Amino acid sequence: MHHSFDGARQLSNHPTIGGGMGLVGLFFGLPFLAAGLFVMALGTLVPMDNPESAPPAGFMVVFGLVFAIPGAGLMIAGARSALRGLRSRRLLAQHADEPWLADHDWDPRVVRDRAQGVLGPFGAAGFMTLFLSIFNGLVFFGDEDVPVFAMVIVGLFDLLLLFVWGYAFYVLGRRLKYGEGQLRLGSFPFFAGQPLRVTAELPRALRDFPELKATLRYVEQVWETRGTGKNRSRTLVAYERWAEQRVLPAEEVGREVELEFQVPPGAPPTDLSASPARYWELQLDAETPGIDYHALFLVPVY
Repeated sequence: MHHSFDGARQLSNHPTIGGGMGLVGLFFGLPFLAAGLFVMALGTLVPMDNPESAPPAGFMVVFGLVFAIPGAGLMIAGARSALRGLRSRRLLAQHADEPWLADHDWDPRVVRDRAQGVLGPFGAAGFMTLFLSIFNGLVFFGDEDVPVFAMVIVGLFDLLLLFVWGYAFYVLGRRLKYGEGQLRLGSFPFFAGQPLRVTAELPRALRDFPELKATLRYVEQVWETRGTGKNRSRTLVAYERWAEQRVLPAEEVGREVELEFQVPPGAPPTDLSASPARYWELQLDAETPGIDYHALFLVPVY
């Protein structure tokens, strides 16, 4: 646990906030969308000089979707990010002394669990399936002889795909088991140097656990460039800059549990409208038979 803001620990498999990169994402996604649509049109609408040697139309559609889907996603996320930025700047000009009114659509009474979303894992698994279908078609169902090492490499990626699908169904099972929890706020907002008091409403399905772990942390997101040459890519990564944990034995936990933390003086404020975002969150974890309990709540610290 970090008790100063100088440390940093990367949070793996952690849901990020935003990521549209504003107008940059909008323009960056346009060529990918255009290339994907061009390939799809080429395979379905444009007559080939030699149809027998031309790739099947279905192959061209799948190949085009591999480019069109990320491109469209980047453009949509970029447009939403840009519009959100404009709205935040307008509201901040009106509420300069109350930045929380411009930063996020807070409910001053409760915040809801954001760790149980299933669209992201299933979307990632679906896109990876679409992407690998091209290589599976070429390697395992093509007419030409393919080297064994190529089959091994594609097979390894297929095993990874099974893991991705398994994780997606695990998240779905967690959502079905525990539902969408919520956190009641003791006050709104919370301020640096003052206590943070909340009440967690725990699901009825949470039972037979030894202890409940509650972690308050400050998170900074960073765009990082990874890879080299043509394999370079930008990834949005979350880093824990400060954290404090409470461990409660099961006998002290009921259907509701009151939690209190001390936000350190001079702590950086929540800034969800920034690109990339910086924010405070409360994480709840408990090991149970079958699917473990895991919940994640944004908390308004300013």
